[in-house]
Amino acid sequence: MPVFGFSKSKTAESLKHHQTASDFKAAHQHAEQHMGRIAVAGRYHRLPKRLTDDFEVSQKVVGEGFNGSVFLAKCRHTGTQFAVKNLSTKNASPEETKQLANEVQVFLEMDHPHVARLMRVYESEHEVSLVMEHMSGGELFDRLVEKTVFPELEAASTIWQMLLAVNYLHHEGITHRDLKLENFLYDEKGSDFVKLIDFGFSKFSKKKKMNEALGTLSYVAPEVLKKDYSHGSCDLCSLGCVAFMLLFGYMPFGAKDDSQLMRQILSGEYKQRPDRWSAVSKVAQDFVKDLLVVNPRRRLTAQQALAHPFIEQSVDRKLSGLDHRVGKGFLSLARATELKKACLQVMAWCLTLEQRRKLRSLYINVGATKDGVVLLGDLETVFREKSMMPKEELDSVMHALRALDLDGDEELHYSDFLAGMMAIKLENDEGCGTLIQDAFRRFEVHGRGYITPDSVKVLAGDVPEGDLEDAFNQVHLSRQGRMNVKEFMSYMMNKESSNSSHVGQASKRSSRFRVRTFLRACLARPIEQAKRGFLGGA
Repeated sequence: MPVFGFSKSKTAESLKHHQTASDFKAAHQHAEQHMGRIAVAGRYHRLPKRLTDDFEVSQKVVGEGFNGSVFLAKCRHTGTQFAVKNLSTKNASPEETKQLANEVQVFLEMDHPHVARLMRVYESEHEVSLVMEHMSGGELFDRLVEKTVFPELEAASTIWQMLLAVNYLHHEGITHRDLKLENFLYDEKGSDFVKLIDFGFSKFSKKKKMNEALGTLSYVAPEVLKKDYSHGSCDLCSLGCVAFMLLFGYMPFGAKDDSQLMRQILSGEYKQRPDRWSAVSKVAQDFVKDLLVVNPRRRLTAQQALAHPFIEQSVDRKLSGLDHRVGKGFLSLARATELKKACLQVMAWCLTLEQRRKLRSLYINVGATKDGVVLLGDLETVFREKSMMPKEELDSVMHALRALDLDGDEELHYSDFLAGMMAIKLENDEGCGTLIQDAFRRFEVHGRGYITPDSVKVLAGDVPEGDLEDAFNQVHLSRQGRMNVKEFMSYMMNKESSNSSHVGQASKRSSRFRVRTFLRACLARPIEQAKRGFLGGA
């Protein structure tokens, strides 16, 4: 009967929607385990929150990814431009849905200056929208078309940046599987700063064998065509193709049809044009050859490529920029209450591209001697060698940073570094108003125009009750237990009330809270009964 058929159809649709939601929920949870609750929950939105609540999306296409087009958008609150990629789940098969959820998870876990930044995710009935920073400088492909070839120093600098991104991915256990000129973008016009994009083919691959033949054929590694490869190896071959084109100005492999092209790739037979190769130094030639080795076991890893003489001799990797200001930022972060630390972490994810541009070089320089991955032990050593702060303060800083290292990998994540820089900016009143407002909107999960301890917990998890009581029962609040945006800004900008290093500060605030509780009790109960309760009696 038609009614039975309709009912069956709706049931199937309901089951499909449930499975889709389950896949994305699992992606969300896995990302949260790795990155921490604040870094993920503060960016991931589900219904009733919609993309259009915060962004105006235009029809202007600014890029094409494996899983969809990328459109220009504008934030309704700040006017800042972003890029939005919509992943449709309506007609996706279970396998396609898992692939989309995997792309979201990988992107959520990315946190490096040379990797495009995922600012927000909006999950709706039949679509998941990724809001990314808008990089207006165009593709590396277009820059190469303009130049034909890159001068060696410029090529080395560009390849170094790409290797920092790839080494970071491999350090995190991810293989990109589609590295190519089109997937590296310049952050703005005239800039030489590149970032990696598009994680549609990426996979968590550490200690795993892979057998999918995918990617872009002109850049693909021989072992991918054989459907037998391991973590990371194929990315370095693809990067070798990119380096080849930057230095020599043509594709290493080229044929009339795909079958012939695959035979060339499998054999490693690339053309060496004498006029182009003679213009490039032997050390640069050797670098490319070491990346295009057919046997993946003999091919350079990302770390080995970063240590190759072509990169070492061309790129200034001297540790610089780590001054007392950085140490003071970490110290301010260490001294902050747990609630304020959570707010600073949210602010770090609210930073625009322009705001991060002023800070990222510090992070890159800190990690320059460690291939772009900043380890806490190395950071501690540098602080001690430079005598940037007394031992007691340094111990406090390192304890705070290790408390933020939820996955225990001893790595200083980019956003934790940014949170430290936000701490010193707040302390110096360096125009953080817009960032604080943006952070408030993240905490305002119920859309009521104010935040409460419960809404803070949605993003920040188990913040100490004492911190919440102190913050949400301040005498100047228009209503106890909640904060509007102006009151939240006042709390964040108030140095004394948020600095836990002041002697006796916490106990004084706790006493004030108990007095307020006592006074409210007096209004609700007989005085003698309230007095006994306050003094701990029956």
